Amino acid sequence: MTYTGDPVRWDRTIYRGSVNTWKTRRVDSAGNPLVPASAQMQVRDKPGGTIWLDLSGTIDGQGWMTFTISDSATAAAAWDKRTRGVWDVEVIYSGEKLRWVMGDVKVSQDVTRS
Repeated sequence: MTYTGDPVRWDRTIYRGSVNTWKTRRVDSAGNPLVPASAQMQVRDKPGGTIWLDLSGTIDGQGWMTFTISDSATAAAAWDKRTRGVWDVEVIYSGEKLRWVMGDVKVSQDVTRS
């Protein structure tokens, strides 16, 4: 079994009506990047609850995982009442599925709508 440590906690804000780009990576104790084969992110209202977003990340050669939430992804009327939720990233690393990043999500409602 590959142990890369406990998931990193990183609370985030989704700015509704804007493009949100989140980048993260993990490194080993010597500072070398850990490069997963794939990365999946979900945002939900609560653990095991309704899925708000389900995204695949892009991964570069230095292990940076990038997740982009488009402005249109948060445009639906259902987002009018969303204020707080949870999120995490699961990766495939060395053939194992691991949770690498997790946290709470706050939804910042937009004022300007066009």
